[in-house]
Amino acid sequence: MRIIQTPRAGDFVEIEMREEKAVIVNIEKRINDLNRPPIANIDQMIIVMSAVDPDFSVNLVDQMLIMANFHHIDVVLVVTKMDLIDAGHYVHDDINDYEKSGYKVVRSGKHYDTSEIEELVANKFTVLSGQSGAGKSSLLNRINPNFDLRIQETSKALGRGKHTTRHVEFLPVAKGWVADTPGFSKIDLTQLSKEELRDSMLEFQEPAQDCRFRDCYHINEPGCAIRSGVEAGTIVLKRYENYVKFYQDIDDTRKRY
Repeated sequence: MRIIQTPRAGDFVEIEMREEKAVIVNIEKRINDLNRPPIANIDQMIIVMSAVDPDFSVNLVDQMLIMANFHHIDVVLVVTKMDLIDAGHYVHDDINDYEKSGYKVVRSGKHYDTSEIEELVANKFTVLSGQSGAGKSSLLNRINPNFDLRIQETSKALGRGKHTTRHVEFLPVAKGWVADTPGFSKIDLTQLSKEELRDSMLEFQEPAQDCRFRDCYHINEPGCAIRSGVEAGTIVLKRYENYVKFYQDIDDTRKRY
């Protein structure tokens, strides 16, 4: 039997023993399937972003939230290096914006307790995803020093983290399985349709029922409840501005082809 799909971390497979070697003969149907990171059958995604060093990126968080929502994967945002910022730092406002938008945010730092994160990953298949240098491997090392995962300082020249994790690997954490993955700085959302992008903005779904037009994209249509929500402050402006940017990127890509 020839396997057409390429196996990836998270796959459930059937094997046969051939000459004392285990050979994959079938890959079971995937519940979900991500390309970045390349992983399958995930219960939840934990987006790991640092408050500083490298700087917190609302743009990248929003890209990852959209991809997680598109694949119907539960998502949690963990912000690391909170011990390195003061009470007046702008990241606190960004965190409040995500909580206002309905997302769970966990604050983390060098001397922060990891019990909340351990509770989140218990009995689940979880993927850690986020920018390079945000501290994904460091977080896992704090939960279990025996992992001894390699870490590296942020590149001062580039202002972002260096890649230290080179592959996707599941590790046993709190009776669950957590995958540490290579970091990245951008996700290509142009693979989505404009409808898929719109429907992946979860905080838009309920207020969008009051839009004048059922097929409203919340860009420049009259009677748009989402734009009214932005003006009223019930929908986060930064989130909406990123949505418009992503929409325009998709629209421009479609026009080129």
